[in-house]
Amino acid sequence: MQPGAPWPKFSNNVSNTGVGVGSGSNGLVRWSIPFSVYAPVVAADGTIYTTDQTGVRALNPDGTTKWYGGSAFPVSGTGLTIGYDGTLYVPDTSISGNCNLVAMNPSGTTLWSFAEPGATFTSPTIGADNSVYVGSTDPNSKTFLGTMYGVSSGGALNGVSRREGR
Repeated sequence: MQPGAPWPKFSNNVSNTGVGVGSGSNGLVRWSIPFSVYAPVVAADGTIYTTDQTGVRALNPDGTTKWYGGSAFPVSGTGLTIGYDGTLYVPDTSISGNCNLVAMNPSGTTLWSFAEPGATFTSPTIGADNSVYVGSTDPNSKTFLGTMYGVSSGGALNGVSRREGR
């Protein structure tokens, strides 16, 4: 995850503690935005990235929009992750039901996309070697059996682990 980022992924850190750094909030609303967002993350430069039903949004620390665009239909309830170099990794589900792991640079340009038909990806996490890992469930499975994908920082599949049976 990006060094110095105060909240680089869903649940904040490698241990998934959900606890941030610093003295915390004083309880006063500094700003708000009029749309639904999922699991925002904060980069080292203070940029706040989040997804909603229509795409990826980058916000300045004061809440103004830096840019908007990227993925078409991000998965509800999952979040994006910031890589070591600032790359954003976004789980993206298209209208056809296919799932992509999309890598974007901090300015919102798509770098690459890894597709898996019929999957629904979890929030990505970054390994020590900068590989990106996402879990997936088969929406047609009544037992919620899943698959773990390892994808290189360049978008190539590194490995797959499937859970077979109970």
